[in-house]
Parts: sequence; structure tokens; C-alpha cells
Amino acid sequence: MEYYVGLDMGGTKTDVLIGDETGKILARYVCPTGPVDDYTVFLIDCMVKALSQCDISLCDIHAFSVCVPWITSDESANRYRDYLQQKISNRNIFTHNDSYAAWRSASHCFPGGVLSAGTGASLSFFLEDEGKVLVHGTSVLSEFQAGKAIGRQGFERGFASAQRYYEPTSLSEAVYEFANTNVIEEIRAKIKDESLQYPLFTPYVMDAASKGDKVALELVELVGKGLATHIRAGLTHLCLTDRKLEFILTGGVLKGQGNLLECVIRRCLTDIPTLKLVCAKYEPVYGALMIAYERYNVNKAIVINNEDICTYKLLR
Repeated sequence: MEYYVGLDMGGTKTDVLIGDETGKILARYVCPTGPVDDYTVFLIDCMVKALSQCDISLCDIHAFSVCVPWITSDESANRYRDYLQQKISNRNIFTHNDSYAAWRSASHCFPGGVLSAGTGASLSFFLEDEGKVLVHGTSVLSEFQAGKAIGRQGFERGFASAQRYYEPTSLSEAVYEFANTNVIEEIRAKIKDESLQYPLFTPYVMDAASKGDKVALELVELVGKGLATHIRAGLTHLCLTDRKLEFILTGGVLKGQGNLLECVIRRCLTDIPTLKLVCAKYEPVYGALMIAYERYNVNKAIVINNEDICTYKLLR
């Protein structure tokens, strides 16, 4: 029996799937991503923990597919693949950007692009014809990282309101809970020593927005418009505004209450009738595993019936 590993690493979580040559999923392991000193050691440890669930070792794996955010070119993909081959002692390793995994996870609807908005944010375009990728462009939207645009700004607005420097907002109470103290000076000390992980404040902002908090809604509106602007700019740059495309929205910010952000993006792009925005039915790690499976013509029918990796409802 041959075994395959698919790994998807995002800014919020790292996800590993183990499958066999019949297309059956044997194990899944999910954990928060970093921060760590050596991310390669971290990734290998995640794979080992996933394999331990089904009594399989690294040396038993036929092929690995590893999708991580720092791969931004063919050169960086090849370099990291060579590095992993030395670490794992396996020649069958495929490395890609994590947006590519998200794209492959949506192969059931053949999207033309991916907007990944999680702890970080990136915009990628993939056009495929008879199995060949014709256009592949990825840009990192650093100014729209959730940690800066939603998490950090939400925390700062909430903290300012708590000190009565800004208009009232329910984010003030969230700040106390997030910082685990209601003492202003203690919160200031935590801000100064940079011990607060602002991306983790994003769910508080989304929850407040879903309940109608004005400040939180303003932040969601700001970020949604910014992300929509980048999608539009990418389509224009690649001369794709008149081509029928399906575009995948994925990432931690678009989960849970993230449908609010999705609504803003949709509203801002209604003037492009050829563009259809969809949410992926499967997690990106499914796409990572598919990359390995496709290289060896493994039957994928069993995998797509596994509800454990279905976290989105396809929106038409």
C-alpha cells in the first residue's frame, strides 16, 4: 500500500492529511501555526503527529505535497523542495504556495483565481487549459493582513474607546477579555512588550460586526473594499475583466462571521458580470493532497466524500 501526505500551512493554522492509494483519508492533524524558531522542523513534526494516528512513519510515505506561504516563485519552490528532500530523505516531494492548494481544493468549479484572507492576505490568479496552468501570478497584500487591518486596528479602536478617547464600542469589553485584564496600565504594558498576538483579535471584531457594532462594521467595510480593489486591479492588469471566471474566497477571515467581509467584496464587484465569487467547499489541505494524488493518478472519488474536510458551503 502506498501512502500520501498533503500539508497546508497558513498564518492561523497548519493542516495535514494522510491518504492511501485508494483515495481514502486515514488521518488529519490540525494545529496553530507558530511562531516557532524553525518552521521546517515544525512542519515535519506536524506530519509525524498526523502519521502517528495511523501507525505510519515518514519512511512509509510515497509522496509529499507541501504548500507554504513563503514559496512565491518556481525558484523558491525548487529550493525548498531540495531542502525538504534532504531533511526527509524522500525524492517525491512537491512544493507550492498555499494559495495553489486553495485553488486545487476548488478544482470542482475551476476558478480563475484565489483571494486568501487569513492572518495574512494574498491574491493569486490561475488559468488552466487541458491541465496546464497558463497564468500564475501571486501578490502578497501586506497592507491588508488581518492582523493589521482587522485584528490590530480593532484592538486599538477598542482600547481607545475603553480610555474614552474614541466613540463607544463593544470592542472595549473584548479588549479586556483578550488582554486578560481590565487594568488600563497592564494593557499598555502588554502593548509595549509586544506580547499580544493581534491576529487573534480578529474573531472579536467579526463577532462585534455581526451584532451591529458601528466601529467593527467600519473596519470590515474598509478591508472588504480594499480586497475588492485588489481583485479588480489584478483582473485589469491581466486583461481578464471580460473573461468568465470563478474566483475562490478562502482563509480564516472569511470563515465564521467572515460572510460579512464576503458581502462587502461581492457588493464592490457587482459591476463585473463575468466574475463569479464562490467559497471553496473543501479546506485547502484537500488541494495539497490532490497535488500529490494527481502526480500518480490516484483515485480521488473517496476523498471528496469525506465530510471532515468540508468546511464551506459552495455559494452560487
